[in-house]
Amino acid sequence: MTNWLVLGATYAAYYTARYNLGIVDKAMGDALGFNRTQMGDLKAYGKGAYAVSALVNGPLADRLGGKRTLLYGLIGAFAASMIFGGLAFTPVRGKGLFVLLVAAWMANNYFQSYGALSIVKVNAAWFHFRERGVFSGIFGGMIQSGRMVVWAIGSIAVGLHTPWPWLFIVPGALLLVFYFLARRYVENSPKQAGHADFDTADASSGESETPPRLAEVAKKILTNRVTLTIAAAEFCTGFVRNGTDDWFPRYMQEFHHINLRNPRFLATAIGAPLAAIFGGLAGGWASDRFFQSRRAPVALIAYVGQAGCLLFLGRVHTVSQAGVMIVVNSMFVQCTHGMLTGVASMDFGGKRAAASAAGFFDACQYAAGAVGGIAIGRLVTRFSWGVWPPLLAAFALLGAALMASVWSAKPR
Repeated sequence: MTNWLVLGATYAAYYTARYNLGIVDKAMGDALGFNRTQMGDLKAYGKGAYAVSALVNGPLADRLGGKRTLLYGLIGAFAASMIFGGLAFTPVRGKGLFVLLVAAWMANNYFQSYGALSIVKVNAAWFHFRERGVFSGIFGGMIQSGRMVVWAIGSIAVGLHTPWPWLFIVPGALLLVFYFLARRYVENSPKQAGHADFDTADASSGESETPPRLAEVAKKILTNRVTLTIAAAEFCTGFVRNGTDDWFPRYMQEFHHINLRNPRFLATAIGAPLAAIFGGLAGGWASDRFFQSRRAPVALIAYVGQAGCLLFLGRVHTVSQAGVMIVVNSMFVQCTHGMLTGVASMDFGGKRAAASAAGFFDACQYAAGAVGGIAIGRLVTRFSWGVWPPLLAAFALLGAALMASVWSAKPR
């Protein structure tokens, strides 16, 4: 239990240092003279770095063990967050500052990928295939608390005109605290924690316990139609997830003209992670309870839910209605993300290659985030915010179609 609680809280800390940029987007851009397109490019560079690193760090976590790579990520993200916030206190401005911020944000995202992949790797050894849906939902709820904290506190801080760098320095310091906690309490497997190991009944069942070779991992993932379909679906998830989380604060400020301290914005900022917690729990439970631990049916339903919320978001005119749609959409997005990167990576990668599978899926998701960062800033600048919701909805519908094609898939 201690292993699991510290692991979940550690990744929640990772979230505080990754979901802070969307909240300070407008305030930071205004303070430094960066426009909407430049801030979108900054996000895109970070997502791109995450996507590339996920491909590299997944196999690394499978070989070195999740605990070691989790610690690497914590130290690296701590340093990058401190540098990113500290750049505001240097005399550098203009293009030179933008380049330095891009480098620091890319470094942060590079090390952030260690967190996600390491956690999937550790959890794959601790949970049986038939209980992963439920426990992934519970674990996802713990993780979402990090997003809720940084959005709620960050919104109030920005609304009170707190200097934006502190929204990076404080989360960075929190990562250092969790480095020491994870080092003390997290273990790679039940055996290392003093318990008996067990057969998880996933795609690596019956295989050797030795770390897999890269060629073996690549063959398992890249020759499987189901894993390739999930990867394509996670590209859709990434476009919707990052396209919503990174841009809704600016959307509320520019389209609905409300301050981040506004109670209706705070309700949205707090409600979205809470809804995500419920979505992860409900999706995991439904997958194990009603679909015999198949993940695609639940993901398909969630994709359709995302599309409905986003299309309605494009037609509403009040702040409250927009907030409700963003909150409900967050529930469906987390359901999909949890089912695919969080659970299907363990199912189809198996505990030997879980991190590599998660890295592959996450890389596709964050590649979509990079594309969205570049595209959304430019499209909104040219066509207004009206183009934003239907663009995201189109990717949600594509994800639903992909999940329909693997409706019955389970690991062998």
